[in-house]
Amino acid sequence: SISLICSRSNLLSESQRQEPFKGPFINGKDVSAPDLALGPKLYHLEIALSYYKNWSIPDSLSYTKSYMKVCKSIWPLVS
Repeated sequence: SISLICSRSNLLSESQRQEPFKGPFINGKDVSAPDLALGPKLYHLEIALSYYKNWSIPDSLSYTKSYMKVCKSIWPLVS
């Protein structure tokens, strides 16, 4: 269910497995299909968590936050 996927503890536990980026996007310097699929999902997750749970992505998820910032920069309607 969506509540299981979006639970705070699941999101935080998955964040511990992150590896540093080798570029601003998933596959390096260039935008690829995974970026086009993941970017909007992360944006919707951010908006939904903010609205329904009054929760934002914590600063401890620095890679996720920087990735989302880069994704927003390539989609001008989102920023």
